[in-house]
Amino acid sequence: MGRFIQTYFALAIGYNLASLVRIDWRGKPLAPTEPVPAIALLMTFYLTYAAQPLIDPVFWHALMLIFIALVGRFGVVAHLVGCNAQDYSSPLARTAAVAINAYGIAVLLMVLLV
Repeated sequence: MGRFIQTYFALAIGYNLASLVRIDWRGKPLAPTEPVPAIALLMTFYLTYAAQPLIDPVFWHALMLIFIALVGRFGVVAHLVGCNAQDYSSPLARTAAVAINAYGIAVLLMVLLV
């Protein structure tokens, strides 16, 4: 399961880093969402995930549920209904944003169930 969660974090952070690079090169991000706060949030939750053995199980599960809710709201819903399709660099950029975050929700839910 660890590889799946690492893949999610790598994809999500990579997408936001690519968005930052695109801002530098073309002045416009991949998506209308803010990449720096997204990277900070992803790093915080990855560190939380990595520290699981040190955290009380009930508290850890609560943190993961909060993270799943945040990914759902700001990673899936925001890209589907919260932003205009024209604000993305391409339809593929929008699809990738939704797919990465939907994958993340699925993996995080599996982590909680295992």
